[in-house]
Amino acid sequence: MEIDVTEEYVALYDFVEELRKSNRGSTTEIKIERLAPGFPPLFQRFYTCFDALRRGFLDGCRPILGLDGCYLK
Repeated sequence: MEIDVTEEYVALYDFVEELRKSNRGSTTEIKIERLAPGFPPLFQRFYTCFDALRRGFLDGCRPILGLDGCYLK
């Protein structure tokens, strides 16, 4: 079974685009490194934060006032 690396990376970008369309407000980033023109791309990282997850996390957190190096009584 041979896998075309180029097709797999194109599919990854299609997946990112579909996530952005279906989950408005979500952030998605993909990083791929190209070592040289003749070499296949090298996958680095894939990051997704869904908007509903981010909003739920921020709504559930209590604001904190913090001062570095100082203690409040």
